[in-house]
Amino acid sequence: MCDVQCLDFVRGSLAAADIAGKHVLEVGSLDVNGSARAILQPLGPSSYVGVDIAPGPGVDVICNSENLVEKFGPESFDVVVSTEMLEHVQNWRLVISNLKKVLKPNGTLVITTRRIGFPFHGYPHDFWRFERSDFQQVFSDMEIRRLECDDASLGIFLVARRPEAFNENNLSSHELFSILSGKRTRGLENWEVKFFNASRRVGDAVYPYIGRYRDLLPPLLRKSARKIFVRHYGE
Repeated sequence: MCDVQCLDFVRGSLAAADIAGKHVLEVGSLDVNGSARAILQPLGPSSYVGVDIAPGPGVDVICNSENLVEKFGPESFDVVVSTEMLEHVQNWRLVISNLKKVLKPNGTLVITTRRIGFPFHGYPHDFWRFERSDFQQVFSDMEIRRLECDDASLGIFLVARRPEAFNENNLSSHELFSILSGKRTRGLENWEVKFFNASRRVGDAVYPYIGRYRDLLPPLLRKSARKIFVRHYGE
């Protein structure tokens, strides 16, 4: 999936010379509200493969993003594009490792995702928010060619090149902001995800009544309820 800002970033980052005759992989390619394929495929790639976890428009191969190297082999693509997918994967380290490893030396990686402050948007899950400092560290093993933050849409956009001598970062200690916990953490336990999903289902049931009856709640409970609902549903 991809919004207007993402599509504009892809369009401005990859020219015909970057795509023509090249092998291109789009990760998270299900076309819900736009796809990079409409921009890149007309530029004449040798092959264009779209992968996602479910069938649908724009999906050529069903594949979990944790298994890209297993599915396609290392160093298989000249260009890898992933728009608005990274915040939705629980094991972000493994997914990013696969995105890097499936690239050929001198291959180009394009990523767009969301920053802190962007509300929960599960399709069906939503886990992480990235900031400039995160991308600078996470992709310091690559040549970062373009790194931009959009304050209006709370997006972050990256273009990076995999060097010939690639030595992958060890990201095991890097803490990333989780929208589930509202703080930076090294990872999420399955029970945390289940608890959040269960609390959200409860929230979906009672949310319509909060606005109507919030003045009847005690001040402390009212404040706590607001924090919970802002985290789940935004301001």
